[in-house]
Amino acid sequence: MQKIKDIIKLSYGGILLSLCISFMLMFYEPINMYANNLDDFWFDIYTFVPFVLAQFIVSFFALSLLFIIINLINKKAYKFVLISAFILTIIGYIQGNFLIGNLPAISGDTINYDLYTKDKIISIILWVLIIGSSLFTLYKIKYEKFEKVIKYSSLIIVAILFVTSISFIAKPHFLDKKDETTTTYKNFSNLSSDKNYLIFLIDQVDSKTFNEEIEKYWNKKELLKDFTYYPDTTSTYLWTQYSIPFIFGGEWYENDSYFKDYFTKQIDNAELFNKLEKENYQLNLYENYEITNYNGNNLDRFDNIILSSKLNKKELFKQEIKYVLFKYLPFQLKKYSKIESFSINDTKIGEDYEPYISWNRVPYGHIKEDTVNIVEDKYFQFIHIEGGHAPFQYKKDLSYTDNGTYRDSIDASITILESYLKRLKDNNSFDNSVIVIMADHGYGEKTIERGNPILYIKGFNEKHDYKVSNKKISFENIPSAFVELLEGSKTDDIFIDLDNSERRILYCELHHCETLTEMIQKGNAWNTNTIVETGKEYVKK
Repeated sequence: MQKIKDIIKLSYGGILLSLCISFMLMFYEPINMYANNLDDFWFDIYTFVPFVLAQFIVSFFALSLLFIIINLINKKAYKFVLISAFILTIIGYIQGNFLIGNLPAISGDTINYDLYTKDKIISIILWVLIIGSSLFTLYKIKYEKFEKVIKYSSLIIVAILFVTSISFIAKPHFLDKKDETTTTYKNFSNLSSDKNYLIFLIDQVDSKTFNEEIEKYWNKKELLKDFTYYPDTTSTYLWTQYSIPFIFGGEWYENDSYFKDYFTKQIDNAELFNKLEKENYQLNLYENYEITNYNGNNLDRFDNIILSSKLNKKELFKQEIKYVLFKYLPFQLKKYSKIESFSINDTKIGEDYEPYISWNRVPYGHIKEDTVNIVEDKYFQFIHIEGGHAPFQYKKDLSYTDNGTYRDSIDASITILESYLKRLKDNNSFDNSVIVIMADHGYGEKTIERGNPILYIKGFNEKHDYKVSNKKISFENIPSAFVELLEGSKTDDIFIDLDNSERRILYCELHHCETLTEMIQKGNAWNTNTIVETGKEYVKK
């Protein structure tokens, strides 16, 4: 027993370094991740803290035990591992906490790390300086004193990170309780024998590209028979988070309120939803990302959404590791974090029903394989699929690929759409349906190029050849058009008397929407040269 105590005492350096590593990576950084991405988490801090506390404790004891075992086996090996781990810890601490100003935005888009040459050079300089200074210090003061440096440095880092963690409490809404909403596949294969109102939203689809890809591989006039195509459509916002509530509520968000309150107001007050309820439609909302911004009391109006869910702890740990590696690895190695596939919404476990996942292959599988149930109740369905969103991982037939392109993902999206429309036709549910095929925004290498999303519409029992309308449409016109379609209007009867010579856009770069810049599209939706700034900015207070 005394020998074990002696070994533990001789391993204090490793134990304190284990405390530092575990606290930094398994507690502090996950809490930091939560604090800086509050709106992306479907669960609250009261669910999260016990999880990260448990993984911190497990990590601390596991690493400590590893150091003790190495020390028991070979003292020279212990010294080498301890010094190496300390150097890596210091490098990671600096990289993950001070060299983060130029980190790529986490949007799901493929990150081109070749654009970060300066940051790669800085990472190399950091490695050289820390390794060189550590070895020089070790040479000057010998191991026993260097071990004290390891001990005290570990405690100092833990103290700094602990104080920072406590400071998060003061962050607005950090301590808010959340309704842990889960969108499920319940009713996904239900269709009404009376009336269906169907909105099929394909994420991040540029109108021109989509139209070109249809013409390559599909008979467009047959696939989209009875639809009217609006190529000159402008989105009001260029990011999904803002577009989704706007197309239903139609009220501008100008950084004048807490976004969750705005989102909730748009969903609660949407004229379309209120009228659908009055006409006794079953409402189903298949949207698993943005719905986490809802914090009201009327979510039970949607039959497929439940207000509780179990946390998939294994999946949460996997997603955490992606984020931690992305922050703490040097730029040369960040690509191995797989941060593009980071998704907190994938951490849900369904109880009675499978959680809705928008990744293209999942809804496609349900559309292709599930048996359709014809119900008498009138039926509303809003389906939001991944569509043309990066990472571009699909071929046209929805098989996976490691070198896909945006156009490949568009082709995969059209394949899904084709199956969706076929399912309606095969079950005599096409004619009696309003069908809106749209995107939340377009796509381009630059954010400003994302303003021209697809829009195809068919009204109840609307029969005609595929046609194109050159009306200048803004998403400002969408909420009222939704209601007119519900009331029986055909596409010839909507978007009447528009004055859209100037169409408003509120612009921001991803993760920098503290300031929304007002712009006006004075030309065609696809022409970025005719977008001008008005000089107005809306700054979050």
